[in-house]
Amino acid sequence: METGLSFFTAFEFWIAFGVLLMLAELLAPGLISVFIGLGALTVAGAIHYGNLTDISSQILVWFIASLIYVSTLRILVLKFYPQDVVKGVVDEDEMSYGKIVKVVEDIPANGLGRIYYSDSTWQAKSADNTPFSKGESVCIQARDNITYIVVKQLNKEQLNKEGNQ
Repeated sequence: METGLSFFTAFEFWIAFGVLLMLAELLAPGLISVFIGLGALTVAGAIHYGNLTDISSQILVWFIASLIYVSTLRILVLKFYPQDVVKGVVDEDEMSYGKIVKVVEDIPANGLGRIYYSDSTWQAKSADNTPFSKGESVCIQARDNITYIVVKQLNKEQLNKEGNQ
């Protein structure tokens, strides 16, 4: 005689739990909960064929099966599953070349000063030993470790003249 009120058999519980986890994948995609749900369906299958009877062995099989599915099948599925994220090569140095920046600390002819770029101040030196005063606009030409190499900012007329040569 049963002493408690049982809504589900163990088989029905693991089926419902597995399906619920697989549906949760629709709300939080990441290919994790679908494979944990597949582990629950594996337990349901083992219960159906009479291989698992006690709760501790069911939880152990669920844990091991889920771990195997997540660590193997997820990798295989991700190879063929199109991703929304485009992974591009970002070269911060290349992105900085040609940017016009302000001198915030004088740059002497053969020395170092500071420029303001990308929400911070950076050490800078002149490419052709031209001194620059605080407040001047300069153009980033290159970078040597943490020191930006700058040149005089060319105006539109100078750019057109250099472009036609």
